[in-house]
Amino acid sequence: MRTKVIQGLSLLLLVLGIVWFISEPGYEPVITAIAALAGLFSAEFLQKDPSEEIREVEGGPRTPGLEPVDGGGSRKSIVVLPFDNLSPDPSDSYFADGLTEELIAELSGLAALRVISRTTARKLKSTDKDVSTIGTELKVQHVLEGSVRKAGNDLRITAQLIDARTDEHLWAERYSGTMDDVFGIQESLARRIVDHLKVKLSPEEDDRLANPRITQTLAYECHLRAKQHLTEFTAEGIDRAIELLTKALEIEGPNELLYSTMGHAHTLYLQLGVRLDEALLSEAEEWATKAFGMNPDSPGGHVVRGSRRVSR
Repeated sequence: MRTKVIQGLSLLLLVLGIVWFISEPGYEPVITAIAALAGLFSAEFLQKDPSEEIREVEGGPRTPGLEPVDGGGSRKSIVVLPFDNLSPDPSDSYFADGLTEELIAELSGLAALRVISRTTARKLKSTDKDVSTIGTELKVQHVLEGSVRKAGNDLRITAQLIDARTDEHLWAERYSGTMDDVFGIQESLARRIVDHLKVKLSPEEDDRLANPRITQTLAYECHLRAKQHLTEFTAEGIDRAIELLTKALEIEGPNELLYSTMGHAHTLYLQLGVRLDEALLSEAEEWATKAFGMNPDSPGGHVVRGSRRVSR
């Protein structure tokens, strides 16, 4: 009701202003100011209530606060905390970070599961907040945490799912193998989460879990290293990332994820101001076009195109 009243007053203000001043010479700036003021009122007060927006995203009415853990048909929610790097070589942290992002990407593709973004999850790396606090702040039911130990070609990955309300460990599992097993380990971990949360998969979602976004182990490792170099936010870091992505494409062949990451790397030069060549935008667009050629709905392709607009 309040919104409709404000809307009516705003429109009335605009109409009266135009009628009053339309016949008077020299008052165009006044009319413009009134129109702008009316627009501001409308934009401010016609916005949806934040709680309504949250309810829409969540898929229906919700009681404020955390959703019930045994919510039946309600949408489940989870945050994947950055996995700890327990490798003897500290530089292998790229692999722990990459595994975290891959899990987030796989789970985010499931319509019945709300997954906290990697940007938000990354901020919780090495946090001293307890699980209950994290669950309350992010309004999630579950928290996944784990660790990675990479020694040469050998891998050991542990993961545990925690009830954010009770701080109870629901399950914990250890996976051992080699780098050649990494895709199978990722799929097994994602499916354990899905099974435990009783998330129903569509045939398309089930197929996506079974098919990694990059199929060659060495190309996958090059991609993870490239992503780490991009976070250095330096010209040298971007140069090195592009070298690694080029190598990954030589190994993997045409690949949507590698194309979009390459496009992102080119826009990053301009965003950071380390290279000011406008031709970089054209190169980024070429990589985005290749990504869309493999998937018309490519999320990474959309990110690249959005970054291009920001970089102009």
